[in-house]
Amino acid sequence: MSRLTQENLARRLILGFGALILIFLLFGAFIFYDMHSAFDLNRTIYNHPLVVSNASLQANVSIAKMHRSMKDIVLFNSSSRILQFVEAVNEEEQQVYRQLDIVKKNILGEKGRDLEREARNLFDKWQPIRNEVIGLVNNDQRENAAHITIGKGANHAALLEEKMLGLTNYARDKASEFRNEAEKMHSRVHAKWIIFLFSGILASILVGFFTIRRIVSSEKKLRGSETKYRQIFDTNTAIKLIIDPDSGAIIEANNAACSYYGYSKKELMALNISDINVLSPEDIHSERQNAKTQKRLHFNFSHRLASGEERDVEVYSGPLVLGEKTKLYSIVHDVTDRKQAEKALQKNEAKYRLIAENMADIVTTMDMDLRFTYVSPSIMRLRGFTVEEAMKQTIDQIMTPDSFEIVASAFEEELRLEDAGTTDPDRTRILEVEEYKKDGSTIWVETKSSFIRDEDQKPIGILIVSRDITERRRGEIEIKNREQLLNEMGAIAKIGGWEHDLVTGETTWTRETYKIVEIESGPVPGPDEHLDYYPPKDRAVLDEAYRRAVETTGRGFGSGAGVYGSR
Repeated sequence: MSRLTQENLARRLILGFGALILIFLLFGAFIFYDMHSAFDLNRTIYNHPLVVSNASLQANVSIAKMHRSMKDIVLFNSSSRILQFVEAVNEEEQQVYRQLDIVKKNILGEKGRDLEREARNLFDKWQPIRNEVIGLVNNDQRENAAHITIGKGANHAALLEEKMLGLTNYARDKASEFRNEAEKMHSRVHAKWIIFLFSGILASILVGFFTIRRIVSSEKKLRGSETKYRQIFDTNTAIKLIIDPDSGAIIEANNAACSYYGYSKKELMALNISDINVLSPEDIHSERQNAKTQKRLHFNFSHRLASGEERDVEVYSGPLVLGEKTKLYSIVHDVTDRKQAEKALQKNEAKYRLIAENMADIVTTMDMDLRFTYVSPSIMRLRGFTVEEAMKQTIDQIMTPDSFEIVASAFEEELRLEDAGTTDPDRTRILEVEEYKKDGSTIWVETKSSFIRDEDQKPIGILIVSRDITERRRGEIEIKNREQLLNEMGAIAKIGGWEHDLVTGETTWTRETYKIVEIESGPVPGPDEHLDYYPPKDRAVLDEAYRRAVETTGRGFGSGAGVYGSR
C-alpha cells in the first residue's frame, strides 16, 4: 500500500477512534456531573429535611418539657424545688433557641424561612407568660399562677407545638421533592447510559465498516495503480532505474534503460549501480544516502555502457516507498552531446572574450531593458571609465541628449520591425552618437548593433561594437567647411574650382564650376574626363600642367583656357 494511502487510512482511523474517545469523555463528563448533582442532592436532603425536621422535633420536645416544668413550679411549695424547675425551664428555653438557630441556618425556600420567623416570634412571646407565672408563684399567688398556666400558658404552648409541627411537615415535604428529583436524576443517568451504549456501538460499527471499505477500496486502487505504474515504467522512453539505497543493487530497470546500457533486463538487474557508475564505491554510497535523505535530488555522473563507452548523464533520484522499505527511484538523461557542446562553447567564449578584451573597439552587450551585461576593458582607453563604472551607467548617462533621442528612436523602430517579422534577423544597425568621457569632454562613436537571439530567434539582448570616429568626424567637418568656403569665394569671384584626392581618386567641384560648365548636378568627372570641357588646343597644356603638379607635390600650376558649356 502506498505511503499516501496508508496516511489517509491512518488519518481516518485516528479520526474514528478519536470520535469514540470523545463520546466516552462526554459521557463520563455527563455521568460525573450527574453524580456530583446526586451528591449535592443527598447532602441537601441531609442538611435540610433531616436536620430541620430533627431540630423542629427537638424544639417541640423542649417546649413540652418547659410547659411541664411550669406546671411543677405552680404545684410545688418548696423554694428549692421551684428554683430547680425554673432552671429547667431556662435550660429548655435555651435549647429551643438553639434548635431554631439550626432551622434558620438549614431551612430552604422563602416559605420555610417565614415559618422559622413565625415560630421564633411566637416563642419570644412565651417569655412574658413565663415571667408572669414565676412572679405570681414567688408572691404566693399560686391560684392565679395555675389559672394562667393551664389557660393562657397551655394555649401558647399548643400554638408553639403546632408551629414546630408545621416546620417538621415542611421539611418532610422538601424531602419528598428531593426524593422525586433523585428518582428523575436516576432515570436521566439510566437514559444517558443507554444512549451512550447505543452510540458507542453504532460509532464502532460505522468506524469498522468505513475502515474495512476503505481498505478494500485502497487495495483495489493499489492493484490498479501498480498495473498502471508497471505499464508506464516499462514503456516510458525515459531511462528509469529503481535502486536499493543501502546495497546499490539494481532492483528494477525499464526497457529504455536496457536499450541504453546495452544489457538485457535480467543482466541489468543482476548488476550493482557501481558496475555502471564510474565513481568510487564510497562516493556512490554517499550520493545514494544524499538521495535517500533528500539532501540532494539532482546528480551529474559518468555511466559506463555494456560496450565500455562512458557517457555523461544527469540523474534525478529520490526516495520511493515500496512496501515497508525505501528505495531510490532514478531517472537518467544522457547529456554527453550537451556537455561536449558546452565545452566547445566555453572554448569559443574564452577565445572571443580574449579578442574582445584586447581589441581597440569596445564590445558591449545589453539586455532588452537596455541595461549593460558586458563591457570590454577597452572602455578605459576610449572613455576613461573602468568596466565596473561603465556597467553601472544607464544609456542616457553615457551620451548627449540628442544622441540618446537618436538611439531611442532607432530601438523603437527595430522593435516594430521585430513585431512585423518580415526583416532579416541578422541585420545590423549603424549609428553615429556623441558620448561623454570621464573628464566631461565628448567623443564621436560609430556603433554597430545587432540583436542576440535565443533558439527561437527571439531577441534576448543586444550586441554593440563601438569605434572612435572623432578624428574622422573632425576631418569631415573640415572638408565641409572648406567646401563651403570655396563655394562662397567662387560665387563672389565667379571662379570655379575643383579638387582631386590622389588617395581615394574622388574629385569634388565647387558650385561655381557647375555654373561655368552649365550643368546643374550629376557625377563629377575625373581629371581625364574633365579635359573634355576645354577646347582641344588647350587640353594638352592643361594636362601637362596637371601632371607636373602631381609629380612635384606641393607646387601649383596656372594656365588660361576656354571652356565649353554643356548647352
